[in-house]
Amino acid sequence: MTHYQNKVVAITGAASGIGKGFVDYFTQAGADVILLDVSPRTSQLAEELRDKGFSCTARKLDVVDKQSFEDQLLAVVEEHGRLDILINCAGIAVLGSAEDVSFEQFKKVIDVDLMGVIHGSLAAYNIMIKQKSGQIINIASLAGLIPSALGLAYSTAKHGVVGFSESLRLEASFHNVKVNVVCPSFVDTAILDSPKENMKESAMAAIVRQAGGKISVEACIEEVMRAIDKNQARIVVPRSARTIFAIFRYFPESFRRLVLKAARKIRKFRIEEI
Repeated sequence: MTHYQNKVVAITGAASGIGKGFVDYFTQAGADVILLDVSPRTSQLAEELRDKGFSCTARKLDVVDKQSFEDQLLAVVEEHGRLDILINCAGIAVLGSAEDVSFEQFKKVIDVDLMGVIHGSLAAYNIMIKQKSGQIINIASLAGLIPSALGLAYSTAKHGVVGFSESLRLEASFHNVKVNVVCPSFVDTAILDSPKENMKESAMAAIVRQAGGKISVEACIEEVMRAIDKNQARIVVPRSARTIFAIFRYFPESFRRLVLKAARKIRKFRIEEI
């Protein structure tokens, strides 16, 4: 038995990637897990987990829909009596130079990656204030802590998630509500296969190599949960990501020169004729 036994945990982006990793962790820890995702795969995943004896349900959710997010979390409370933890994992990305990514693509990333987190966090926060307890865990990115080229919309959204989460954490402390923000570097998920605007398919692999490679979902979740159990405010994983962030903090101009040099190499993957 763990201290997450019978906790009510709602997870967005639950059908794949880091979200699925959290689903596996919390179901095995004995929590009542609610899978929130727009994917039709979500219901099947919940059924498979129930067949294995785990407690979970699936609810279809598009995080861009603020009212739907509020309604789904209220339904969770009505069914379970409370909401202990919300984990905002849903996210998308688009790789490309700023001049190649359309405004519609840029806005879509902001709507999902930033506004989706805000919709869920505020809906959960209002519930948790009344409960006088709860925890909100928001998944940002190392790209939300450092300047990064060729992923402008994603970096913009993730910087917003970091600022939002760390500011909300201050206010939430008055109500016995915890807020944590997670900033991983590259994790081996489908987001690495995100759309590439006017970039060759091999561009992302080159970026991942330059950043020191990727880690597995399982390794990411294991390290994150150790920090969550300590209620760490900002969780940067893995160690290589903490090193990169430290270089930026203490040597910002040198770091920017390194990023610019790397970006010049990656721009060679750009398709000039579109």
